[in-house]
Amino acid sequence: MNQDPTAPKKVNPTIENALNGRYQFELKSVLSRGHQAVIRNLWPLVQACIFVFLVIAGIVALLVSTYDVQQLQNLGPVEQAVVDIGGVLLLAPLITGLAMLGVYSAQGHKVSASHVFAFVPSTFILALTYLMVSFVTQLGLMLLILPGIYFYIASSFSLLLVADKKLTAFSAIILSCRVVNKYLAHFFILFGLFFLLMTVSVITFGIGLLWFIPFYHAVIGVLYNDLFGHETVALDNVTNQSEGNFDA
Repeated sequence: MNQDPTAPKKVNPTIENALNGRYQFELKSVLSRGHQAVIRNLWPLVQACIFVFLVIAGIVALLVSTYDVQQLQNLGPVEQAVVDIGGVLLLAPLITGLAMLGVYSAQGHKVSASHVFAFVPSTFILALTYLMVSFVTQLGLMLLILPGIYFYIASSFSLLLVADKKLTAFSAIILSCRVVNKYLAHFFILFGLFFLLMTVSVITFGIGLLWFIPFYHAVIGVLYNDLFGHETVALDNVTNQSEGNFDA
C-alpha cells in the first residue's frame, strides 16, 4: 500500500504522543485522508449506514405499532427505561461497527458492510459505554448546553477505544476526553464543520447523508489512527467473525 503523501509523518501514532501534545493536528490533511477513505469504500460504507438506518426505522415502527403517539409521549419511567435500554442494546454494537469501518477505511483497507456486525459479541460493554456517554451529554445539554456539546465531542472516541483497545467504559471515556482536551480548539472547528455539512445534507432531503455519514466516520477513523494507533485484531479476523452474519 502506498503511503498517503498528505499524512503527517512527524510523530508515530501512539497514545503517549497524543497525551503529550506531540500530534500535529492538520485539519486539511485529516479531511483529505477522510475523503480518500470514503472514495475507497463508498458502497460498503453506504450499505452499512443503510442497514443501521433500517434497524432504527424498525425500532420506531415496532414502538408505533405497540403504542400510539400519545402513549409514547407519556410512558412511565420503567417503560421508558426498558425502551431506551432495548434500543441501546440493539444499536450500540452496530454504531460501533460502523465507526470501526471508518477506522479500517482510513488505514487503507478494503472493507465489507458485514464488518458492521463484528462487535455484536461486545454488546454489553458497548451499550454501557453508550449509555454513560448519552447520560452525561444529555445532562450537560440540560444544564448549560455548552458542557453537553463539549462532552459529546470529547467522548467521541469512547466506543472505538472499548472495541479496539478493550478498555472499560469508564477508562475509555476518560482517555478519549484527555486526548481530545489536548487539541480541543481543533476538534471544535472540526465538529462545527461537521454540523454545517450535516445541515447541507439534510437540506438535500437526506440524500447528502449517504456521503456525509461515511465521511464523518472516515474522518474520525483518521484521527483515531493518528492519535491512538491501531494495535489489536487484524481486519481478516474481523471479517471471519462477521461474514457468517451478513453477506452484502
